[in-house]
Amino acid sequence: MTYELNPTAALDWARRQFTHYELMKVHDSSGLPEYIAVLKPNAMHTGHAVLVCAGDVIELCTILRAQGPPRLPRRSERQ
Repeated sequence: MTYELNPTAALDWARRQFTHYELMKVHDSSGLPEYIAVLKPNAMHTGHAVLVCAGDVIELCTILRAQGPPRLPRRSERQ
């Protein structure tokens, strides 16, 4: 798997829209791209998905937007 250091304009725009996620484009060993969003630690316990995968930036943004804006984090059961 490889990580792209210089994002496309679309991925850069998506990163500015969804700041509570770490968005990246990765390639598997055959070279096929996949877009991944990982919830940042400070946004845990907000009810959002921790990991979201999609085939392109538009699909990834659609999935993330459907979750709604980030809410205030709730305390975990262990705190």
